[in-house]
Amino acid sequence: MNMGKSVGRSAITGAGTLVAGPVGGAVAGNLAARVLPSSFDIRGQWTVNDGSTNCSCTLSFTAPGTWSGANLPRGDVRSSGCNNAQLASINDWRLDETLSGLEAELLLYARNGNRIAVLKRNGPDHYSGQLSTGQQITIWRQ
Repeated sequence: MNMGKSVGRSAITGAGTLVAGPVGGAVAGNLAARVLPSSFDIRGQWTVNDGSTNCSCTLSFTAPGTWSGANLPRGDVRSSGCNNAQLASINDWRLDETLSGLEAELLLYARNGNRIAVLKRNGPDHYSGQLSTGQQITIWRQ
């Protein structure tokens, strides 16, 4: 799936370069990255569940700059509708450093700077792990 998106991004960038030269290629490349993001780009809406019957809320991941295909090191998270106090206090995220970035742990932090969760990637649209209290959580997107 990522390969198909990469080919699509390259085609859009190439068309921009052909029509408007290097500047057109750069503009088209930025547009392509937004329209066809890598599935490893974690920005966007995610659903989170801590296993309890009254927990299913939304996390919105953002990051500065444009996505280049590699994992960005950090960004902001906003929670919505979380009954779990720790999930409601999520403020930012960081990716643990790895060679490829694909197996990096997703670290979630509270507004006060305390790390509240460590998650491992199970796939491009699914992470699981635990809160600092030991409670298991899962996040996914569709």
